[in-house]
Amino acid sequence: MQIPEFMSPDHVAQMNRLLADSVAVKKAAAAFGGTHSLTYRLDGAPSGVEYWTFEISATGARFLLGPPATTPDATVSVDWTTMMRSARAEREGREIPAPDAQVSGDAAMMARLQEVVELARPIATVDSRIPEV
Repeated sequence: MQIPEFMSPDHVAQMNRLLADSVAVKKAAAAFGGTHSLTYRLDGAPSGVEYWTFEISATGARFLLGPPATTPDATVSVDWTTMMRSARAEREGREIPAPDAQVSGDAAMMARLQEVVELARPIATVDSRIPEV
């Protein structure tokens, strides 16, 4: 099996399969009641603007690619290159300053969603190729 590019459709599909099987993630997501989302808007991507959304609902959590279909609870806007450098540093165990990001939306809900993202991260981590930047 080929190693997918970081946050490509194949990579996201693999992560979503793992999230769908996680009882812990399903339980944490169901505790919110309703559907909630956190979107990352990445400017300056090779294809223009990329969107990565982490969505939770009564049935669990999943990642979505593309512009969000509904208004997210919170949006983090950051430069794509900066995000790729941050992802690579995290994978290599290096500490780097937090990316310069603009955050909009419901800060309290974002904090709650971020807790589920952190729970989901080790569960949904699969090998991927992070672009060289």
